[in-house]
Amino acid sequence: MATITKKNLVGRIAETTNTKRSTVKMIVQCFLDEIVAELAKNNRLEFRDFGVFEVREQAPRTAQNPKTLSQLNQFHFWQPKSCWLRNYLSAKMEFHTARIG
Repeated sequence: MATITKKNLVGRIAETTNTKRSTVKMIVQCFLDEIVAELAKNNRLEFRDFGVFEVREQAPRTAQNPKTLSQLNQFHFWQPKSCWLRNYLSAKMEFHTARIG
């Protein structure tokens, strides 16, 4: 599996749309900034046929330092969650099932 960076995406989009890379880079960065800003406001983002991004509160838990084995109490924290993988995997399974069967 290859790793695709923002630079790679900007290059592909710029080539496909015949737009300057600097313009595409600015648009992609603004898009990502808006996603981060909405998640920071605890809003849920839903992109049809792609996925859902939301932030969930995690309950407090006790952790352990692996070196000293001392117990650490962690406060509750917010963790990003995305649900696109479920949609992707179900579509992939349908594709393989249709191809085999």
